[in-house]
Order: sequence, then structure tokens, then C-alpha cells
Amino acid sequence: MKINLKQSFALPLLLAISVICLFLIKDAYKLSIRNTFVIQPTPYHPVHRNYSHHQSQIHVISIINTYDVSNYDTAIKTVRCYAMQRGYKYHLLNIMDYPNILMKCPFKDFMFRRHCFLSLYVGSINENDFVVFVDADLGIINPNKYIEDYLPQNEEQFLFVQRHFNFEIMAGTFIFKNSIYSRHFLQRWALYDTKKPNSFDGSDNVALHAVLMDLMPLHVQENRKDCEAIWETSKNWGDCSKFVACMRYLFSGQNKSEPIFEKDLSFDDGKVVAFSKTSIRRWMRDLWITESKWSVDDFMIHGLKESGIVKNIFEIPTTFGDWVNPIHMKTFNIEKCTTSRYYQNWLYYSNNYKSSAHVKHKLEVFDKEVGKEYINQLEGLNII
Repeated sequence: MKINLKQSFALPLLLAISVICLFLIKDAYKLSIRNTFVIQPTPYHPVHRNYSHHQSQIHVISIINTYDVSNYDTAIKTVRCYAMQRGYKYHLLNIMDYPNILMKCPFKDFMFRRHCFLSLYVGSINENDFVVFVDADLGIINPNKYIEDYLPQNEEQFLFVQRHFNFEIMAGTFIFKNSIYSRHFLQRWALYDTKKPNSFDGSDNVALHAVLMDLMPLHVQENRKDCEAIWETSKNWGDCSKFVACMRYLFSGQNKSEPIFEKDLSFDDGKVVAFSKTSIRRWMRDLWITESKWSVDDFMIHGLKESGIVKNIFEIPTTFGDWVNPIHMKTFNIEKCTTSRYYQNWLYYSNNYKSSAHVKHKLEVFDKEVGKEYINQLEGLNII
């Protein structure tokens, strides 16, 4: 019998190479502890030198409607630990545990119902305390920041941030002073569950722009019908985006010559403010738009659903919702959170940490493209 030596050696060789590759890939997936680091905390220096809120308690609140929170593991653990370390009150609230409040909030859409729920729940905490509302998938990337630096100042009551990836003012996080004004604002927002059009309405984040339009001067509101006609016939997220672009155009004083995304939006004589994409007072951004890279300038990051984690560390996540976890969560220990070693829970992977300039450039490029799309949508609607 004639033996083919090439074939006899080929299979064992391929098997050996496969085993070696598996070990290499396994090591790569592990992202060895040698490739991680921590950031030592620094002494606190208030951004606002006239800081006068030291007598008020800060509450960090998330509202859910499920008992299974495994999809928000990273977000909830980091927020809980951060609040424990800073002495903030952390409230993870399942609305199903509060039937007496729910009876007073008969809204069908949970996203609106939670605003009604929140307005009633905070009625039990001290007047003029401060509330930081965060979606369950929003976590802390930099625990060396202080919420005190992001609280309402002077006449401000309710604060939002403008999102980077589109034209929206974000509904998933906001900071407010616990006042009659703020609680009333939340109720007005919740009521839009009954006022929104019978179309693809985009839920509370799209409706928020109608709520804010209610706070604009009457001469601005005169033109809102043209925008709302788009909302009333909306069939998808693209149509919702057109509605938001139209409303943003009115918010900005119908000005297209300025880079409007670099301006804060103010409503009701400054009681409500939506910070610009470039404001130093914004506390949150979406992680995925910088390919899961972050810098020391970041504070809170949004979009941390475990279902969206990219397992292949060599893949750059560019799809909406996909992300690489910048934190080595396997060593996260909640018992450290009230000790001076709390920062060790934020064990960062080196390859996700970038300079402030690098991340800023990424965001500027992204914002520029969003600005072009904004103008395109206004032109497509024959608004400009």
C-alpha cells in the first residue's frame, strides 16, 4: 500500500495549529489582569464655587417593571456602588411593588407611567432634595466625578442633555430639584400618553419635545402644528426623527446658520435646560458612538445592556446598542463600595481607555455628521 506522507502529517499538523489558536483566542478573550488598571481618586474641588446644596440629599433613582435585572448587571452595580460611596440615596424601584401609587397612574405605556410614578414617589422625600433619574442601562464609568457639580443652579429646576447620536433631548436621564414645579412637569409629561397621536409615536422620548414646546412663548408655538402634522402621520423612527428636527428648529429660533447643537436650550425662563452636545455640564453620553472608548472626562455612560455586549474583543462595535465592556466586572465586589478601596471595582481594560482629545475628536466627527443630517431633514421637509 502506498502511503501519502503529506496527508499523514497534514491532519495532526492542522489539529496542533487549531489547539494553539484556541489557546491564543482564549487568552485574548480573557483580557488578562495585566492589561487592566485603576484610577486613584483625587481630592474633590467643586466646579461651582458658590455651591450651596450641602444641606440637600441627593437621590439616584431608576424605575423598572421587571424582577429580572440581569440585563442591566454592569449598569446597576456601578450606580449602586457609586451611590454607596458618595452617600447618595439609591432607589431601584419596581413599580409593581407600589400598587397604591400605580392606581394613580393609569397610563398604558410604561415609559410615560414611570414619570407619573416618579412624581408621586418623590413626594415622600424632602422638598428641595435633588433627584438624578437614570435608565436601568445607564452606568458609572468614572466614579471620581461628583453629582454635586451637575445639579441645578440658580433658577434651574429641571435639567436634560442633548444626545450625540441624533437630534433628541434625552428622556432616559435627567436631574431635578424636588419641587412642586418639577413634580408638575413630570405629570405633564406623563399625560402625553393620552395626548400623543395614534401613530408610530416614539414614546416618551419623542413626546418630550412636545412637552417642552408647551413651555415656549406663544409666538413660537404658533408654528408647532406643522411639526405635529408629521408626528400624527408617523410610521417609523425616521418619521419621528423628522418631527424632532422640526421641533428643534423652532426651539433654536428657526436659526440654521449657527451650530445649534453647541448651544444649550432653555425653556420657561431658564427653569428647564437641555445642555448641548459640547457642554461641560452634561453628565451622560452613549458609549457605543465612540466604539466603547472613553476618557477621564466621561462620567455616566448609557446603553449598557448585557445583551448588547460584543464577545469578540477584536471586533469594533459600530451597531446601535453593541458595546465592549470597558470594566473587568468579574472582580467587582460590592463590599468595597463603602471603603476607601471602592475605586478598585472600576478595573478598566487598557485598550478602551483613550485620551480626552481622542474621545473629543470622535464625538466632534459624529456630531458633524448628525448636523448634516439635521439640515438634510429640514430641507426634505421644505422648512428651510
